[in-house]
Amino acid sequence: MIDDLAARAAKKAAKRFIPLLTFSYVLANLDRVNISFSAPTMMKDLALTPYLYGWAAGIFFLAYTAFEIPSNLILAKVGARRWIARIMITWGLLSVLTAVAVGPTSLIVIRFLLGVAEAGFFPGIIFFMAQWFPNEYRGRMTVVFFLAVPLSTGLGALVSAPFLAMEGILGLHGWQWLFIAEGLPAAITGIFVYYKLVDRPEEANWLTEDEKRAIVGRLERDHRSHANVASKFLQAVTDKRVVGLSAIWLLRSICFFGVTFFLPQMISKAYSTTEVAIAASVPSTIGALTTIPWMLSSDHFNDRRWHLIVAFLAICVGIGGAALHPGSLFALACFTLAAIGYSAVTPVLWSIPPTFLKGQASAGGIALINAIGYTGGMVGPVAIGWAKDAYGSFEGGLYLLSLLSLIGAALTLLVVRSDGSGNQERRPKKEALNVAANNRMSNA
Repeated sequence: MIDDLAARAAKKAAKRFIPLLTFSYVLANLDRVNISFSAPTMMKDLALTPYLYGWAAGIFFLAYTAFEIPSNLILAKVGARRWIARIMITWGLLSVLTAVAVGPTSLIVIRFLLGVAEAGFFPGIIFFMAQWFPNEYRGRMTVVFFLAVPLSTGLGALVSAPFLAMEGILGLHGWQWLFIAEGLPAAITGIFVYYKLVDRPEEANWLTEDEKRAIVGRLERDHRSHANVASKFLQAVTDKRVVGLSAIWLLRSICFFGVTFFLPQMISKAYSTTEVAIAASVPSTIGALTTIPWMLSSDHFNDRRWHLIVAFLAICVGIGGAALHPGSLFALACFTLAAIGYSAVTPVLWSIPPTFLKGQASAGGIALINAIGYTGGMVGPVAIGWAKDAYGSFEGGLYLLSLLSLIGAALTLLVVRSDGSGNQERRPKKEALNVAANNRMSNA
């Protein structure tokens, strides 16, 4: 267990940072997916076909991916506080700028710039948390932070309805009000991030000297307890564990974004505009409620592999089932099952990289996993949009996503080890006993 001083320091940090980081990530996801809630009316106003809409939704992730690693390497040099604040301010202003789009070209250009601005935010947060929270705390802190993903999707659906209803006020469309209202808070929150975050425990004036030494020592001891810890960027990008996790995250992202950006359109035939917003919030909200117990179960059983596999199987069954009866309550229930799977994959997978990466390897490796994975944000929407244009329905695209999630489960079986350390190589039993004995002595 973490000694008392380190535990006290971690708790102080959690109270200061986790609520702000979680709220910031909620805003990030709102600005990513608000285009999906504005789509039914915006597509008519901007003359967007489903295929062009898929490009507008997905081009964000192409830019995000291209600039992810450089952004996170800069973050490691200038500090998370400055760089995360810069990211939030610029993406918030660009989100507001989306309201001035007048056609497919201008919308796609603005979405590309938005991806450039936001690149590095998510892996930067993961890197920041690794500088503060020891392994025993990181799982719990991570799952609270990742609640922002499903919560923001559900919240976005509910928040969008009143802004979309402001059609014609001050000469603006409802979807324009939506982008303005959800972009400004991000820019303002970026200012708070600049003054609130502290890059490392050694710089925190609200920790005692004993607390600083205790938590820094505990973080160093965490890395010494794991085999084959990478500390250099080139080590990370050539590490087979990083490559494997990148592929797993990619498959999850293709399925998640492929469904998320088109969910309101998939269910719009069965509901009114307000009902669509409420119905679209159901899957992600229920998914959020299952995230904490799933991560606690993963920690309790010291297992990552099977918790990831079961989550991918839920995505597979959910998306495949929704394709059988589109637009029905049964389809909504199936999308909810898939959302439970998306939500479950995220905190479990992201608890793995910090166990074998540190320093520049942590900044670059986490960014690489996320960058490769988030190309799924481009592939998923484009694939679904193409299927809708080509065949007149979403079913073919959904069956494809269901198959990809099944491949994700199989890949997890091959990549992630079942020894409780994520995807690290098993160590000889004698060595493991020696490490455990050393840990007990150091905690004594």
